[in-house]
Amino acid sequence: MQPPSYPHSSPGYTASSSKESLQNSFVSAQQTLASCSGSGPLPPSAELDSHAQSRDTFASLSVSSEPEAPQKTVHKTPAKSVKTPSIPESPLGLRKEDSETFSERSIPSHLSFTPKAEIFTQNHIMSPIMHLSSATDSHEFLQHTLGPCSVSLVSTEKVLELYGRNAKKIRDPEVQFSYAQILVRNGLTIKPDDAAETKKRKEYLLEAHDLLKRSSRGGCVDAQYFLGDSYAVGMFGKSDDSKALSYFEAAGKARHAEGAYRTAVCYRKGWGCSPDSRKVVKFLEIAALNNHPVAMMEYGIYCFKGLMGLPDDIITKRQGISWLKRATEVASELSCGAPYELGMIFLNGFRDIVIQDTKYAIKLFFHAASLGHAKSASLLGKFYEVGKLVEPNADLSIHFYNMAASSGDVDGMMGLCSWYFVGSDNLKQDYDEAFAWALRAAGCGMVKAMLLLQRFYELGIGCEKDLAKARYWADLAKRSAGMNSERKRRTFE
Repeated sequence: MQPPSYPHSSPGYTASSSKESLQNSFVSAQQTLASCSGSGPLPPSAELDSHAQSRDTFASLSVSSEPEAPQKTVHKTPAKSVKTPSIPESPLGLRKEDSETFSERSIPSHLSFTPKAEIFTQNHIMSPIMHLSSATDSHEFLQHTLGPCSVSLVSTEKVLELYGRNAKKIRDPEVQFSYAQILVRNGLTIKPDDAAETKKRKEYLLEAHDLLKRSSRGGCVDAQYFLGDSYAVGMFGKSDDSKALSYFEAAGKARHAEGAYRTAVCYRKGWGCSPDSRKVVKFLEIAALNNHPVAMMEYGIYCFKGLMGLPDDIITKRQGISWLKRATEVASELSCGAPYELGMIFLNGFRDIVIQDTKYAIKLFFHAASLGHAKSASLLGKFYEVGKLVEPNADLSIHFYNMAASSGDVDGMMGLCSWYFVGSDNLKQDYDEAFAWALRAAGCGMVKAMLLLQRFYELGIGCEKDLAKARYWADLAKRSAGMNSERKRRTFE
């Protein structure tokens, strides 16, 4: 079996470059999870014994640090299907649930209202009126029903005129909202290449704005949320956080899940208002009760850790664990922290409420990492490096460290730095790469990486020996450590 190749010119190692090697590694991981128990770490294999002395040398150059949280990744959703597509199973048999995208300050590209809460985990986008989700579908439908020459029977302007006439005649808030969506969709697709097109675009958006206001006053909750989102992104001019909050709050009070969540975000960040922790908790609870995955995760964290003014008692903590379990069941890329938080609880156990279960905790970390949670990937990389709870596996350790580092996690960067420093059976020792990853972690503000760079410059490891630069990184590490200590002290007070 040929060993997998690893790039050495720039940070970007991928442990899956050898298909056969990665398959064997995951088989080893599955066997580990099937046999490991919560009683303690398993005996390490002999795979890494040859590198123990080098790793000890590397460890003597560094100090401990704390990980940093990653940023989320949002995937686009298909525009046609109204059914959730089949998602492949993860290596541990955990199913990845798709979820609707919940941005904090951006309007969805499809410009459609947010669907009912019970279908947040469905992977679909469709207007309540427009049963055809694209121009191609419309053409195929017309050709099938009316013949090949029917596509150009009615112009867009004529359709909008007829629709608008009926909407004004009926005066139904839901119909007005649907017509407003069509106007917005057509208005935003117009490219303002000349004065006439610019005028038409402006007319569409102004009419849509008026219809949305009337529909909102008529009690259409989806129109209230849509209007709030439009004010947040400045679709009708400059963005107005105050107006956006008023419409989000109106929708949230009517049990609109996304509207309630956006209201909580505004009160937490102080957008258009003064921060108010009580209202954050109130609207997060409304969103969570209406099955909003991110709200369930955040509300569970607040309850378990006693944040946002919530009581730090057993009843509230038990409630937080329950919400984290519900959030984990429907976890998506945006709520990938839910399996991690629940995994940490099961890893350590909590009184007599949660019995320690390291096997289940490892599964939850795998689940979170598969959704893009960088801290979970970094933690798994550490477990496979030192043989904690699982058998040591260099390839899997490097693989998970690379996943974390690619998402900006500094512990993942330092993990790759350590592996390039000592090397492994399938990874050639490379001091230049070790230096590059340490430099990248130091650029993210990691004190441990700064101290490591000091030693690298003093000894000329991966770089030319330079005592002036070594002093620079030592001073910077000292200042950064002092700033971190002061920040922690203020937070504690």
